[in-house]
Parts: sequence; structure tokens; C-alpha cells
Amino acid sequence: MDSMNSERSHDMIDADAYSVDELREAAFEGRGELSRPLALGLLGRKSYSQKVQDLERLLTNEQEMPRLRAMSAQFLGEMGGSDATRVLERGLDTPQEVTLRAVALALGKTGSREHLSRLESLTQRSDPVGTEARRALDILAHRLQGAGTGRVTPEGPRLSLGPSEDATAIDVGAPSEGDLAEALRGVPSRRLSRESALSLRCQGRDLIFLFAEDAVQRGVDLFVTQGEVGVVVERREVEGTGWEERYRVVVEPRPNRVFSVVVTTHDARLFLRGDGQIRGQEAQFQLASIDAPGALPIEIRGRFDGRRLSIEEARSSRRRRPAKTPSALHRP
Repeated sequence: MDSMNSERSHDMIDADAYSVDELREAAFEGRGELSRPLALGLLGRKSYSQKVQDLERLLTNEQEMPRLRAMSAQFLGEMGGSDATRVLERGLDTPQEVTLRAVALALGKTGSREHLSRLESLTQRSDPVGTEARRALDILAHRLQGAGTGRVTPEGPRLSLGPSEDATAIDVGAPSEGDLAEALRGVPSRRLSRESALSLRCQGRDLIFLFAEDAVQRGVDLFVTQGEVGVVVERREVEGTGWEERYRVVVEPRPNRVFSVVVTTHDARLFLRGDGQIRGQEAQFQLASIDAPGALPIEIRGRFDGRRLSIEEARSSRRRRPAKTPSALHRP
């Protein structure tokens, strides 16, 4: 899977340059100037009514190229929803290892409690499928906050910005109407809200935080229910058009109207963590980077009054924590 994800050559080509019909013809019939994997990569970035059925057709065909089947599983995992999950469940029956690894990982990203046992059974394998299944189970367990697995989100040490730190402010504001519309289109599989969206610019990176629609409708009570409350999307750097999901924001309630906020990458790696307190009809919180090799120290303080999210302070260091040396990469 890692090699497949690193060969994202379709990020170099604008999907808008091709119609859905052209890309379907190239992906399924091998016609046109694009290779089948490249055409499928571009097709995966399109939103159209037959998308799940097309991906199902590729994923469930045991005679199909394993790479195309694995890519189909990846896109289904990114789409989420009951229809995509149903197709991935069918994919669990494949004997083809490359495809099965991709299916397991996709279910980690979009599955539910009912998929825990299937993934746990795959972790017993001693081959790469077992390795990927363990990774998928960790992702799913994190999303479900350990339900049925005994796992909990690790605390992990956090980085702080000292008074003498060489830090720079993170620009925070309301996104433009154009950027907001594009950001929402960039995550078509999720129901996200335009309300209280925030634009953040940090050392050349353009980001937008978007509340989940059902979360923002709960007002301050979103902090007393465990689960994902929003995502952070980033403007694509390669071709400079469009936005893609980069981080997920999860709330973990604690006693006495205290809560934790966890920001993770799409594959459940911790990025930021913080705590907050609900006082009356307002929630105050602060976040900081997880201490890890190569991490950039970040501090954010803000509040949410049930309708409006505001950031009072957002800073990042100009220096990263030292990365692991090559000899240390194989050590925990």
C-alpha cells in the first residue's frame, strides 16, 4: 500500500481536464491516452452517481489488476457511507493479498463496530495482510475510541512554546466564499457545515477547519458526546487547485464538563492534543503538538459559544523537533 500511495502521479494532472465518461472509458476499457491506473486515480477524484458501482465492479472482479482493485478499495474508504462499506465487506472475501490489504485499511477508515471482529481475525495472519490488518484495527479502534478493543487514545507528551521561542503567528480568519465552496466540494463523502468554518495559514500551508453538520447543530453539547466533530482540509500543493482532507478532529468527554480534543491524520496518527472546559454556554480549549520526531511545535487557544468558533491565539515555532537519524528509524 505504501508504494501505491507514493505513486500519486494523478496528483500532477488536473482531473477537470477530462470528463467522467472519458475517464471511465480509459479505466475500464483501456482506451485513450491515459493508463488505466492513472485514469482511475483521476476518476476517484470525481463526484458522480455511478461512482460506488464502478469501484465495486473493479474491486470484486478477481480477474482484475490487483493495483486497480486496491485503488478502488482506497477510494471507497475515502468516500465512506453505507454503500461504500457494503462493497468493502464483499472485498474481505478476496484471496488476493494486495487487494485484501487495501480493503482492510479502508475498513479501518470507514468501518464500524461490526467490523472489529473481521479485522481482528485478519491480524492473526503472519503475512503482510496481518500487518495491514493490525494497522487498520488501530485506526478503527481510535475512531471508535477503543470500543470493544480495550484501546484508548494515548496521552503522549506535548510540545510547548517557551517565552524565548522563535515563533510566528498562524493567520486565522474566515475563508473566502470561493475557498469555502471548493473545500466543501473536496470532501464530498462527508456532511460538513459552512457555519463557523475557519481559515488557517501556517508557514505557507492553507488550511480550513470545517465542522461536521451534525456536530455544529448540537452547539456546546458537542463536547459532551464522544466522536468526530470536524475535519481540517488543505489546499493541494502540487497542482494548486482543490482541497483534500488532512486531519480529523475528535472530542473525548471527561467528568465535570471537562473534555479532550484530539487532532489526528487520516490514518490515526496523533498530531495535536488538548483539553477544554465547558463554562455555562461556552467551551474554552487549548491545543498543542504531540511530541514526536520532526514535529513542529504549535499552540492554539480558542472558544466556542455554541454558534461561533473563535481562536484567541495561534502560534507555531519556526523550528521542528529533530527527526530520527537513519539508524534510529528502526527503533521505537
